[in-house]
This record gives sequence, C-alpha cells and structure tokens, in this order.
Amino acid sequence: RPHPMNTPRTRPSASRASVARAARRGCTPVRTASFVSMMVEADAIRAHGLPMADYFLWNDDFEYSARLLRRGRGYLVHGSTVEHRTRTFGSTDVDPGARFVFEVRNKIWMLRLSRALSPAERVTHEAAALRLTNISTTHLDLRVHFLRVG
Repeated sequence: RPHPMNTPRTRPSASRASVARAARRGCTPVRTASFVSMMVEADAIRAHGLPMADYFLWNDDFEYSARLLRRGRGYLVHGSTVEHRTRTFGSTDVDPGARFVFEVRNKIWMLRLSRALSPAERVTHEAAALRLTNISTTHLDLRVHFLRVG
C-alpha cells in the first residue's frame, strides 16, 4: 500500500485531456512528489539545479519537485513499486517532536525565498501551512520561537 509520508500532490491545473491521456498510460499528472522513486531528466537538473542542501531532512523533495514541475511535467506511474523500509509505517499526522523546527523553517524559506510556487499556489500553501502548524504539534514553545526569529 502507498506510504503516507510519500504521497504526491496531483496537479490541480491539469486539463481533463491531459489527465485522461496520462490515465490511459497508467499515470496521474503531479505537481509535487517525494524523492522516493522520483526520476528526473538530466536536462531538468541542468536547467533548475540540484536540491537545496539547507532544506535537507524536511521539505527538500517538496521544494525541489515543485521547482522542477512549476512549468514542467511530472507523473505518478501507478505501476511503479518501491519498497520503503521504514521501521514504522508512519503518518503525516503524528507529532514530529523537536524536528518540527525544520518543518517550520523550511516552509518559511520556501514560501519567502523559493520560486517553486506560483503566487496563487503560495497563498494556498501559506494558508495550509498555518492551519497545519496550529494543529500538528504540541510544541508551542517551538512555534513561538520561530515566530520571533523568522
């Protein structure tokens, strides 16, 4: 079954025709994806560079795939199978503890500094990030700290 930590986001702006074309080939157009099983064309890497090292650990794949796919095309291939050997079949709803600091920092960096998202996507992701930040951690002290330091 799909790992909840590696769920790609479908491309909401995909036309019905492109969705149907992809479906006939066993695929779904995506806007962002996890590094798990991501294949990237060398030309895309030359055009957009490598992933940002400072993002490592949290949202590095989200920022990179969003940057690559802002004007590019990406697909989830339903026939692709990956064995993801995690100790616990995790959930995106579990409180990450002190590591949450990287989630907040990297989301702020992405929303402020990255060109991966269009202006409309930025607004949508800012609203979602605020909502998730308020419900996904019990570490109020971390939230307050990051609001102070940016």
